[in-house]
Amino acid sequence: MSTGAPSFPSFPGFSSFPGLDDDEAAPSKKRDDKKSSKKSRKHSDDEDKHRSKDKKSSRGRDEDRDRKRHRSDKEKEKKHRSREQKLTEAELFIEETLKGAVKLDEDRYKTVDGKNLFFEDRKGDPGNLRYGRQSSQSVPKYRRLGYGEVLGFPAGWKLVPGGTPEVVLRGRKQSSRYTSSRIAAQLKAGPSRRLVIPPQPLVTAATEDFIALPALRSKARETGGPRPITSFEQAEQGDQDSDGSSSSLSISEDEEQDDEYTVPSDPTPTATSQLTSTVKSNPTSIESWLELVEHSVSTSPTPESKADVALSIVQKALSAHPTNKFHPILLARYLRSGSLVWTSAKLEEEWNRALDGVSKEGRALEETADLWMEWIGWRIKVKGVEGSEEAAETVHSVTHREEERLRRRQQLPSLALEAAKLRFLWRMCVGMAEAGYVERAVAIFQAQTELSLFTPPSLSNSSFASKLDVLEEFWDSEVPRIGETGARGWCDHSTSDSTAPPPQTAVVPSSTMEEEDAEPFVQWGSKELRASQSRILPRHTTDEDEDPYATILFSDIRPFLWDLSAPPASSEYEDTRTLLVLVFIHFLGLHVPGLSAHLSLLSTTATTSALSSNAVSTWSDTRFSSPSLTSHLFTFPQSSNQGQGRNWEVVNGVIVARESKETSTWGVVKEWGLGVAGSPLEGYGVKAEGRMWESVEVGALGQATVEVIRNLFQAVCTKIDSTALDQHWLAFEAALGIKQAIKVSKSILSTHRDSLPRWSAHARLERIRGRPADARKVYEASLLSQTSNVSEDKRQGATKMWWDWAEMEWLSGDSVAAQRVVLRAAGVQVEGGKGSVSGAVVLKAKRALEGMVRERLEASKSSEVLDDLVPLVNLQALLDLLAGANPEVALGRYKLELPGPSADAKPHRHQYFLESLALASTLLVYHHTHTLRAAVPPSIFRQHCTSCIHSYPTNTILLGMWLESERGELVWGRVRGTIREVVVPERSEGVDVSRAMWTVWKEKVGEAGSEVERARGVLARGVAGERSRASVALWLVAIELELGMGDTRRAKSLLYRAVAECPWAKDLYLLPFTQRLRSAFTHAEMVQWTNAMLERSVRLRAEGLEELLNQRMVESGGDESSDGEEDGKAVADSGTKAAAALKPRTSITPKSTILLYDANGRSGGNLLGYWSAKFILNAGDYTGCYYLTNTCSDSITNPTWSSNYYLTNPAAPGVPGNQYGIGYANIGAVTQSDKDASWDTSTGNYNNAFVAGVVGTGQNAPPTQTLWHSYQEGNTQNWGYGDPIRSESNIWDCTGANGECFPFWINPSGVRKSAQLVYIPGKYSVLSLTSDINMMHNEGAYESATLVRMYIVDNYVCPN
Repeated sequence: MSTGAPSFPSFPGFSSFPGLDDDEAAPSKKRDDKKSSKKSRKHSDDEDKHRSKDKKSSRGRDEDRDRKRHRSDKEKEKKHRSREQKLTEAELFIEETLKGAVKLDEDRYKTVDGKNLFFEDRKGDPGNLRYGRQSSQSVPKYRRLGYGEVLGFPAGWKLVPGGTPEVVLRGRKQSSRYTSSRIAAQLKAGPSRRLVIPPQPLVTAATEDFIALPALRSKARETGGPRPITSFEQAEQGDQDSDGSSSSLSISEDEEQDDEYTVPSDPTPTATSQLTSTVKSNPTSIESWLELVEHSVSTSPTPESKADVALSIVQKALSAHPTNKFHPILLARYLRSGSLVWTSAKLEEEWNRALDGVSKEGRALEETADLWMEWIGWRIKVKGVEGSEEAAETVHSVTHREEERLRRRQQLPSLALEAAKLRFLWRMCVGMAEAGYVERAVAIFQAQTELSLFTPPSLSNSSFASKLDVLEEFWDSEVPRIGETGARGWCDHSTSDSTAPPPQTAVVPSSTMEEEDAEPFVQWGSKELRASQSRILPRHTTDEDEDPYATILFSDIRPFLWDLSAPPASSEYEDTRTLLVLVFIHFLGLHVPGLSAHLSLLSTTATTSALSSNAVSTWSDTRFSSPSLTSHLFTFPQSSNQGQGRNWEVVNGVIVARESKETSTWGVVKEWGLGVAGSPLEGYGVKAEGRMWESVEVGALGQATVEVIRNLFQAVCTKIDSTALDQHWLAFEAALGIKQAIKVSKSILSTHRDSLPRWSAHARLERIRGRPADARKVYEASLLSQTSNVSEDKRQGATKMWWDWAEMEWLSGDSVAAQRVVLRAAGVQVEGGKGSVSGAVVLKAKRALEGMVRERLEASKSSEVLDDLVPLVNLQALLDLLAGANPEVALGRYKLELPGPSADAKPHRHQYFLESLALASTLLVYHHTHTLRAAVPPSIFRQHCTSCIHSYPTNTILLGMWLESERGELVWGRVRGTIREVVVPERSEGVDVSRAMWTVWKEKVGEAGSEVERARGVLARGVAGERSRASVALWLVAIELELGMGDTRRAKSLLYRAVAECPWAKDLYLLPFTQRLRSAFTHAEMVQWTNAMLERSVRLRAEGLEELLNQRMVESGGDESSDGEEDGKAVADSGTKAAAALKPRTSITPKSTILLYDANGRSGGNLLGYWSAKFILNAGDYTGCYYLTNTCSDSITNPTWSSNYYLTNPAAPGVPGNQYGIGYANIGAVTQSDKDASWDTSTGNYNNAFVAGVVGTGQNAPPTQTLWHSYQEGNTQNWGYGDPIRSESNIWDCTGANGECFPFWINPSGVRKSAQLVYIPGKYSVLSLTSDINMMHNEGAYESATLVRMYIVDNYVCPN
């Protein structure tokens, strides 16, 4: 008999097994030998006590000598082991293999046959016969052949099982993992050492022939004191004793003392303490307070916790100094953080208090513009288009008071006031467009443009109201308006001889074959999208259009128009007329880089402008709402057969990584300061690649939008002499087609022959077309024909034109021609042909250019005009490069000492100039090193780019050149670290939209090697920020990313979050009607989604949605609701305590209802019951009230809440038996006296109002005394003769989390008051509202009143 696992106790020793590992047993054997040796020594010592030391034999002396020699060998072995512990496992294995200590595989596994696999035992086991089988108790321990060996690993490595299996070298201790308790204790303990920077740099002088090592001495040793640790063995022993330290080095007390070179292990506490001391010493430093908030909230995990921390600090800041109490920036941060944790009633109360305080303090509008912008955004979020109307009325009254104040002081309106008006107008129009009311928003811009640019001269001295009356006549005359074909403007219009345009019929593009075969919801969504893109202009009353929202009357837009004046401006970008046109173009979808930030800087003071934190980009950056432009952020394959999501491919039968294609470092995200890049026709490339508008941006617009923009430019540029607008017009036409742009440029030059900036723009067009010879003719004809007595304006244009000419010659490779152009620009006469010039002539030109720069710097002290300084410095730097100087010398030209701004100067002018210098210097080195391939150390360009993006992280041209400088370095960890710290830093307010989009584009999601999680992380921070969470573009891009990755579940979750933050965004509501996201929604969810869209009055153009819902319901027969039922089953069968109450006993019928919880709410409280479907009857004083029921089948079904705070019961219950037996769909409350209706708590009254059925009283309307209410139906007084009964209907705010509703009350003065919902167990469990439940408890009749919280839930499964 043979067996592989013998059960005989007499089985021979397992050391005879070949190739088996004995190292596991070695420690136990050593421990046994150690114990036996101790016993033998003890026995030997007892015997030696009876012997005399003098009688020790020579044999004993030899044993002592051998024992000493053995002890010495042990000490050597111990030192060797100490050295081995320093080595890694791999190094130790290599060393032992070289020494022959580790046998190779061929020594361990020779021939494998039956002799070395098992043994034969012929004796047999009697236990097998007695028990009939082998006994598990008598089987000796054994191991399999090659136990723990890993196939493919070298000999000596084995797999150690455990909680986390690990491969270790044989005989070595398994390394500690994070699952170890000791390691966990070390992690909790945190860092125990400080990093100390040496007081002297570790750099050896060039003359030395050795490298000096640093002397790491402690202060105690330098003074002659003892060292804390004298040997490595003691350090090792100390480390073993502590067993909690991760380092074998010990730091003395002297070394732990902080000095100027000590860097703390965690800088956040130190920064927080420093900021705390700063705000204590200087409590009026708003910047320090805001920095303290950012440092304090950086460790909070959730937005709500961040908001709580920020609120506590900002409250301290507001009370730290009297001037801080109503500081606009602090108030804006306080209210923004409070919006995440407060109820809607509390938030509204705080807003009213803040605005009243600012108004009473008498702050100018230029100080509070940012606060008012925050308030407008909040009103739009709460009420949508109605919020815009309310905001327009309020802000108009504020600006009117400001203008009256200036008029009393005999002052003209400032530029800041006019810029603030323009911002208010822009913000409200964006809110309308997001809800789908594009025609009304465009009509507002049309009327404002007519009013500000085309007012007839005869009305120049008329009042603003008179101008609006005449403008209304023009609007109703139905002649073409600005943006429409054939529009001439208001001033050129005469009602007597003008005729209205012929009636137009709305033309909507027909559907495609694929759309006709699509699912019905998708068909309607495609139809709605086409209708939205094909019509943006408002219709005339003569047009054949049945859509009532397409025709805009003047009364619809009159409240939004402003009296914009044109104060004197030092540049075209400070002219309100130019800014109005650019805002109109930006609104239509053609992004103007830096415009929103520029308006923010113009409309605020120097103190608040630095703290605005790019908040305007949250709502103004709407370019990526276009799907065609958003698609350029990613590179997803168009079809699934292109290997979407695969990072590998097959080449000659071998699987290899997909090749990562080298793409451009510039993309569709373009942002920089307004006017910083020169003209809109300039970019980073030789042919102006990367300029403001290219075919990608214009192609994302619909054909209707393109026609509107073209008509707008044509009408405005022929009326206003604006070089900036003409250049933008040419940039727009160049993006559509360069030939058409050349024609438009020639038509402009026909009326402005002496304008050098316009000639320079024409030469730029020739360069873009690839005809440098034609551009050279323009430069020569314009510049060489100048006389010495040119005007100042023409001279400024000449400097820019000289630089454009020199740059063109330089980039074409003709350095000699470029040098001669620079010399001519400096006024130095050059003789001879095309040969090189002498050094003396070059030196003369340098001195001339230096004199020009000094002259302009002196002139800027008074005029503050710095525009022509940049081309002058460019000419200086280019002349240095052409003369053979190092690029560092050329970069030194851009380090100018600018004069300090005057007291009344705007700081943005210097800021733009410095950004222009940084961009110009970087472009110069980029072309020198990359375009012309000059031999320059790459570190020069890389270091300069890195320095520039730290100062201007929003400039995407600089970011692109920085990526180009890092392209060949292969240190992408440094790149990503810089992006994380500089471009998109971690801030509680979120991220700048343009920076976030650039970072997402940079990740190249969809290409090989892209990291989608980095893009997800940036977008997640954006949609969670206090400010950036309101950006519809960020939400759309985040959802588009998930759809491109094929994760519809995550896209659906993001969509629900997006609608909660942007409740009026039509683009979000249309996403479930697309082919890619429709499959994630059931029919019941689509019905609910559609109802929500209709209830919020989102503007829809396509018809047939309601018919589609009815048709789908009939065709499905209720089968499509099975998905919702399955969800209900999954919840009921989950096994939790909450699910036990939901588990049905008979059948599952999901319904929408209202759940009533205790004061802890739905997240951690107890379910008390349900909102009743009908009123309580036969209950005496409480007849006709809603009540709390414990029977789910008696609960309300499908309650509906609307944005105007209506809560309705579709069943419309009534009170039978009374003379007014009608149904009451509206849920409201009734009071029994005027005292309760006042909702005044100062008298100690608890202000009771029973929840009942009422008629609609209107939003924000005071309580109404009427006959129609379910409580005491037919009585206007309590029981017909007592105090008056008053009712309210619009008192439910259901915008809370998980569908929670918050009641409130409107007092007779129209003021909104907070309320609490209670039920009274001893009084038929009726529901009631009170101002204070504690005061209600003091009343003996309602001492059992219990506070409840109500939640509207969908697809709820009743437990019975």
